[in-house]
Amino acid sequence: MVTMANDLAPAYIIHRRKYRDSSLILEMFTPAEGKIAVIAKGVMSGKRSKSGSLQAFYPLWVGWTGRGEIKTLTKVEPRSIPVTLKGKSLYCGFYINELLMYLIQRNDPQLQLFEIYETALHELGSACNREAVLRKFELKMLTELGYQLELQQDISSGKPLDPEIHYEYRLEAGPVPCDSRLKASIQGATLIKLANNQSMEGQEITEARNLMRRVINFHLDGRPLKSRELFQKTRGSLK
Repeated sequence: MVTMANDLAPAYIIHRRKYRDSSLILEMFTPAEGKIAVIAKGVMSGKRSKSGSLQAFYPLWVGWTGRGEIKTLTKVEPRSIPVTLKGKSLYCGFYINELLMYLIQRNDPQLQLFEIYETALHELGSACNREAVLRKFELKMLTELGYQLELQQDISSGKPLDPEIHYEYRLEAGPVPCDSRLKASIQGATLIKLANNQSMEGQEITEARNLMRRVINFHLDGRPLKSRELFQKTRGSLK
């Protein structure tokens, strides 16, 4: 099947790697096509590289053509001012790029997820709480991909979650009451706040982070994330 983009499409680069001496293979995220792979021919040649705008977090207009799994990039233009991410926010940006890289399928339209991603980048670039931004993005992304978490009721009884009770979260089902001494237990209050995107503090932040890491790791099927490793090497983690 031939895929042809007659008009320029909005896009972000979520991964790039060098190809031969002067070209790049780019994994691009677009709303209408989802994730696509393109080759940017000759952009690394000459005294002045033409790859300056082919970076992560740059909003682009792109055009491509070709047969097969990897298309050929034919045109690229800036769409707006690049999102500036620094320090921990930069690693958070790399983290959500990796999630898209590994969890979405190629050529699968992601209109809503594209907007969710773009909003998350801008929030990371502002003074917003990084933990809150990541949790909101993770939950919305999982929902868009068909992996929505049950955060409203006790799956063993069907009753609404009790903020005073501790739960064990069963990854392919949802929360069930448990002993608070269980290592992976999570307060009902934390689950409720996570579902409603409410502010958390202290132990709630830790519990929500640990839960989402378990869920993400489950869907990654054991694949390690380089963004986590990089962050740990530069003092800290994506906690």
